[in-house]
Amino acid sequence: MKGIKQAFSVDWIDRKCRCSCYVLDNDIYIKHRDFGSIPLYGLTAEEKKMGKGRFIFNDNWGCVVLRGEAWIILKDVIADINNEVFVVKIFQKLAEQITGEFGCCEWERFFERIIWEYNKWKEIG
Repeated sequence: MKGIKQAFSVDWIDRKCRCSCYVLDNDIYIKHRDFGSIPLYGLTAEEKKMGKGRFIFNDNWGCVVLRGEAWIILKDVIADINNEVFVVKIFQKLAEQITGEFGCCEWERFFERIIWEYNKWKEIG
């Protein structure tokens, strides 16, 4: 993505992980900084308590430290947005392609925010 200016960014996790988005032709490139990380919400109360005393960051946010980074390319998604394809259909299909299952709300919300931010960016610039 050398020489391409960041168009906008979208939160994956509020105030913890923000993903940079770049627009090139009909594609949106996303630098996802927390792809496939271990979620904290699955831990028991005892496991969470045990980790607090040994963790190097004061907010004990293991997801960010144990993160995996990835580039996600949404091929020709801008053409679908400009052709006014039903937005819900777009973000549901994208989420299904990433997870392999229908109805993954976390990814659906993420892609919905990307589409909304792209539309705001397009209006401005």
